[in-house]
Amino acid sequence: MAMKNIFCAILMVLFVSITSFGQTLDGYKYVFVPTLTYTNGGTDIYGISRMLRGFFESKGFIVLTESSTLPNELKVNPCLSLWCVISSSNETSTVTIDLKNCKGEVYNTTQNSDHWLS
Repeated sequence: MAMKNIFCAILMVLFVSITSFGQTLDGYKYVFVPTLTYTNGGTDIYGISRMLRGFFESKGFIVLTESSTLPNELKVNPCLSLWCVISSSNETSTVTIDLKNCKGEVYNTTQNSDHWLS
């Protein structure tokens, strides 16, 4: 449960700070959110990918995953999408979220559970 609380706090930090990304979320229609895979081969045991997808859907994005077919509109204009990379380390209880746009601009947030657990 602590990891879920950490992730929710990270989402708040990510979207409160998104203006430093160089753009706002306006103008983006799609977001690619892959399933988090751990170095030990496990996949998303805390449901981080699922929570992140739900968060983006609640903000009006069309969420794409590894099994999604790339929409023609996005093939023509890749700048309609953000690409999300999520990584987590069980060893250090760290979650990192990177959002990248078509210009290669990246917004990154990394948080350690020690920061949120007191």
